[in-house]
Amino acid sequence: MAYIDGFIVYIIESLQEGDIKTGENLKDEIRQFQVDYPGYFIDYQYIVISNKEKLFSILIDISESINNSKVPIIQIESHGDEKGFLLTSGEFVKWHELFDYIRPINVNSCNSLLLTLSMCNGEAIIKEIDPRKRAPFKAVKGPNGE
Repeated sequence: MAYIDGFIVYIIESLQEGDIKTGENLKDEIRQFQVDYPGYFIDYQYIVISNKEKLFSILIDISESINNSKVPIIQIESHGDEKGFLLTSGEFVKWHELFDYIRPINVNSCNSLLLTLSMCNGEAIIKEIDPRKRAPFKAVKGPNGE
């Protein structure tokens, strides 16, 4: 069994102009937590993306860099609905498209990916899982409804 040396949090934010930057707020809270509790280190990356190409490129990079010593947490800050989520560019990412890019992260991390969705209808992602394929994540958390 591999030794787990904490977590790595990837905060991916793709919001519209004028929206409260909740991903940036989370990044600031993590940084403040580390100041308040210097013995606790949380490895994180705050990533602002605007389009599918950048999102998928970031997820590929995460997949290639992940190892099983840290549990990966991907936090997506966006607007969502039953079918997926909206990016700053106006492009829409369907749940099954996301699965194609996060599944390798889950595989490379020995099935330990935690996906958190800060968007309306985040729970709808569960309906799109294909049980004939490898799991796209170990666990997911997202709001029920709007």
